[in-house]
Amino acid sequence: MTTPRPDVFKRYLELEQPADQVFCTYVFVDATLESMRSKMRVLSYEPLSPEECPRSTFCGKGTGQWPDADVDSELFLAPVALFRDPFLKGRNKLVLCEVLNSDDQPNETNTRHPCKMAMESAKDEEPWFGIEQEYVLLERNGLPIGWPTQRHTLKSC
Repeated sequence: MTTPRPDVFKRYLELEQPADQVFCTYVFVDATLESMRSKMRVLSYEPLSPEECPRSTFCGKGTGQWPDADVDSELFLAPVALFRDPFLKGRNKLVLCEVLNSDDQPNETNTRHPCKMAMESAKDEEPWFGIEQEYVLLERNGLPIGWPTQRHTLKSC
C-alpha cells in the first residue's frame, strides 16, 4: 500500500485545466461493497444532469466484479447522480454510477438497483432514508470532551 503524498496531489491540482474540458470522475462501489473506485472521463462540454453523461466501461476482473476469467468482463458505469466536484472545483463533476453487466442487467454487486426497485414498489407510502452521522469531539489528550480523566471515575456507557 502506498502512502498518500499530499504535496504531489496538490501539484497536480494546481495545473492549468483547458477551458474546453470538463473532468468527470465516475464513482462506483466495487465488489467488496465497502470500497469506492473511480474513473476519470474528460468531456468537451459541461453535463448538467446524469443523462448528459455518457456511460463508461471498465474491466470487472480487476475489481472482483467479474469472476469468470474466460468470459468478456467489460462492465458499464451508468450515471445516476451528478454533483459539482469539491476537489477539482470549477466546472468539473463527480458522477455517481451503478454497475451494469454487458447485457445491461445490474451486476450482482449493484445494491442500488434492488433498493431502487423496493422504493419504487412502495412509492405510494412515500418512503425516505434518514442518515444519522455519529461523531465525538475529542480533547487533545484523545478523550471525548467532558470525559472523566481520572481512571477510577471512568464508567462504561
